[in-house]
This record gives sequence, structure tokens and C-alpha cells, in this order.
Amino acid sequence: MKKLLTTICLLVLVSGCGTVAWYRPDTSLDQCYRDSCECSYDANKSFGDHLSLYYQCMELRGYKEWPRKDLPEGTRFRWNDKLMFTLVAGR
Repeated sequence: MKKLLTTICLLVLVSGCGTVAWYRPDTSLDQCYRDSCECSYDANKSFGDHLSLYYQCMELRGYKEWPRKDLPEGTRFRWNDKLMFTLVAGR
């Protein structure tokens, strides 16, 4: 049963994969990636819901999840290797 739930959760995550990105205007892609990695690290060493803690950390740093199609032209993207299925964006 646990394996089935894990598989279902992964399929749900993959289906939405790449449609939104963490973005903060006037932030370089490198800075966004560093912030994302730091939030991922902090969330993983804490107790509780790691994904919620990651979201809170990114929001406290001024990032918002934006639909990729609504981001300004010229925005670059990068996957956060440390946190599966997380796309970061910057200039």
C-alpha cells in the first residue's frame, strides 16, 4: 500500500512538472538557485512537512510561484537538483 501511495504521489508531481517556477523580479538565475538550495537544505534538516517548510522559506525571501508562460521574456530556467521537480527562474 505504501508503495502504491508513493507511486501515485510521484505521478501527480510529474504531471505538473515544469509548469510553474519560483521567481522574484530582478533576481539572477544564480541567486535564485542558491536561495532554492538553501531553503531545500534548511527544510530537510527540520522536523515537519519539508515541502511546506521549503515553500515558506522561498516566500519569506520574496519568491512567488509563477506559471512559466507568464514569466517575462528572456527569463532563464534551471532545475534544483537538490529538490526534485523544482524549477527556479531568473535573469
